[in-house]
Amino acid sequence: QALALQGYISLKAYRLTPAALENLKNEEYFSPDK
Repeated sequence: QALALQGYISLKAYRLTPAALENLKNEEYFSPDK
């Protein structure tokens, strides 16, 4: 699951701004609904 999560983060990162990347630290960001 770790690899899958990393891939998910990578895909999201491409579409995020540097400021938005800070939100990656928030567990809520990883909610399946998002």
